[in-house]
Amino acid sequence: MKAKIAELEGMIGQAKPFDATHVKALVQPFSGDDLMDIHTWLEKLEDTFRVLKVGKTEQLIAACGLLTGTAEVFRRITTLKDYDDFRTKLVEEFRYNKLTDETIVKELRKHTLKDSNLPMPKSCRPNRLHKPDPTPGRQCCYSMLLLPQQNDGKMEA
Repeated sequence: MKAKIAELEGMIGQAKPFDATHVKALVQPFSGDDLMDIHTWLEKLEDTFRVLKVGKTEQLIAACGLLTGTAEVFRRITTLKDYDDFRTKLVEEFRYNKLTDETIVKELRKHTLKDSNLPMPKSCRPNRLHKPDPTPGRQCCYSMLLLPQQNDGKMEA
């Protein structure tokens, strides 16, 4: 038993530092400037980590070493705790990197104004001063532009 402990302790001193060269040889760099999808890149990267049995600390080192361009700038200005934090922040930043007409339309639809039961400000209600614009919403927008000039910047509800 003592001999085995001594052997293991000797191996600890011989442990080689992590070298990300193998990961860099198998996974192309991610810049965030081209059409490469972040999810596809991360999947390839994590498959490589599994095959090479790369630990969590080394995963962060290797992944950061594969960033170029905009993604590298993002890494330099972002505080990272560990690989999972890195992954979350990278996906959040570059999830729309590969935009298609369909994804753009979906995102715009998420941000469109919805009809609500909120009262309309007096400045948006039709009055004698404004000729109604046949285009829906234009009169309200025009009135809102004039509002600061008419009421010293104060809005009436």
